[in-house]
Amino acid sequence: MQAHNSREAMIWRMDAAGVTSAPDWLAVEEPLEIRLACTRDGRREQKTLSITMRTPGDDFDLAVGFLLGEGVIRSCEAIADLRACGRPAPGSELRNVVRVELKPDVGVDWKRLERHFYTTSSCGVCGKTSLEALEVAGCPV
Repeated sequence: MQAHNSREAMIWRMDAAGVTSAPDWLAVEEPLEIRLACTRDGRREQKTLSITMRTPGDDFDLAVGFLLGEGVIRSCEAIADLRACGRPAPGSELRNVVRVELKPDVGVDWKRLERHFYTTSSCGVCGKTSLEALEVAGCPV
């Protein structure tokens, strides 16, 4: 997965002598949707587990660490496949969805993973249920 973790931008510094501009590097932040696929009642199903903000680059490690930290899996041996999916972010090939496919014998307690609380942040990402939910009229993700 190609990292797009920083970009160059012009910044302005202000001090007693006046204002100067210079190029600088800024960390990039993008939403990441973590989807989980597993077998339930003999059929495959997929659900979005989380949307979080991250600096792109180590998305697979982030997704696996999230699953381990939440107790969804006990080891990496439970994972059959990891892949970046979804449509590319505007102006790049960066994909903001990681799909984690569990082995057929690994079950998931979806009820335990449900979250029923209101979450907000200044950017409005936390608490959304899909990347599509981030779209505002006239402002595609």
